[in-house]
Amino acid sequence: MSDPINAALVTDKKLRTRFMDIIDAEFERTRSLLTEFFDGEMSERRPRMAETLDIREDPLKGLHQREIVLLRERCEQLAAGRQHEAITLIPALLLSINGIACGLRIAG
Repeated sequence: MSDPINAALVTDKKLRTRFMDIIDAEFERTRSLLTEFFDGEMSERRPRMAETLDIREDPLKGLHQREIVLLRERCEQLAAGRQHEAITLIPALLLSINGIACGLRIAG
């Protein structure tokens, strides 16, 4: 997997690469085990769900990118000692998290 934009929040390249390699390996291992366990890819077993997720992918990417911008800004505010400004970003961050969860249909 390429170095996703959210990984760029980790400024130490060596540390970022180390953790992304672990995450990528676990992702592939999980995908493989689920495919084996359920006797096939999700797109074959649940084509309507796969199509729904495909439709949502681009809007979710936009929400995710917005969340990264907010996280980066919050980190910068905290690093600059501007606690109040960092706190004011929390509602927007929570909205982005909720929007992503709703888009994935994992929110109750």
